Amino acid sequence: MRQRQSREATLQLECRVVAAQARLNSLCFRLRLCGFALHRFEASGVAELLAALESLEPPRVLDLRGPVMVAERGPIPGAVVTDLGRLMSSVADWPKDTPIVTLCACPEDVSSRAAAKKLLDAGYLSVRPLRGGFDAWAAAGEAVGTPVSPDAPSDAPS
Repeated sequence: MRQRQSREATLQLECRVVAAQARLNSLCFRLRLCGFALHRFEASGVAELLAALESLEPPRVLDLRGPVMVAERGPIPGAVVTDLGRLMSSVADWPKDTPIVTLCACPEDVSSRAAAKKLLDAGYLSVRPLRGGFDAWAAAGEAVGTPVSPDAPSDAPS
């Protein structure tokens, strides 16, 4: 009986995911019809990013997962943590010719692509989303800092 209920719950969840994907595809199609260009970027892979980080002019990395997710899953060493709402203030003092790689934990790298578009529109010359985002970074076995426990004492004064 429990197996049957579990299977039914799984099927219901799969149906919801398919329906959400269909709505997203429909929205993208309507945006194209209205004249919005859905920018395609040449995304950077983890291996390519790692090589670039070792170069003489490494890119700056923008982690768009936001502070809560970074605290839960751990920070990427050297990355600047921000979100789309604070994006422009986070890069305000960066030279426009600085290479930037954006990453997020969204399906299809939605936030990192949106951030890349916004930065390119603002005049930054070299911005690329990381293909697969944080999950690709972690799956490649790359360094992630220690997650912060919500119960851990804060260093900030009260």
